Amino acid sequence: MNNEEFEKEFDFLIEDPVFQQLEQTLAKQEVKDAEIKPMWIPVVAAALRVLISKVGRSGMKKGWAIARPHVQKALKAPSKYKIDGPGGGGRIIQVRLKSTGKPIFRLDYYPVKSGGSYKLHYHVPPNMKKHHIIF
Repeated sequence: MNNEEFEKEFDFLIEDPVFQQLEQTLAKQEVKDAEIKPMWIPVVAAALRVLISKVGRSGMKKGWAIARPHVQKALKAPSKYKIDGPGGGGRIIQVRLKSTGKPIFRLDYYPVKSGGSYKLHYHVPPNMKKHHIIF
């Protein structure tokens, strides 16, 4: 899925100021971590878009509705929270406390059971091992 197709399919995300700020934050964070010049292309934002495109519009609408308040909270308090973009284990996005590194929210697209089908799900404290299935 190219950028134009993504923007048509996921217009509700593209127009969401929290998603826009998230993409910018992840891109800046990646640049800072990699110490790359300002010409850097936001690879993290592109990876996030690829993962989102796998779950489809209705799946991501549901996933974003759950993730958005956690992401927004983290974006409003960057000294308290860190946002991690796509990563191993099917992670789409994760919000962690900077002080301890403990996750407080994670949205994943990965099999819940070994060998099972992929499921969009999330994890929240107190039991980050529990899978809350979105679809």
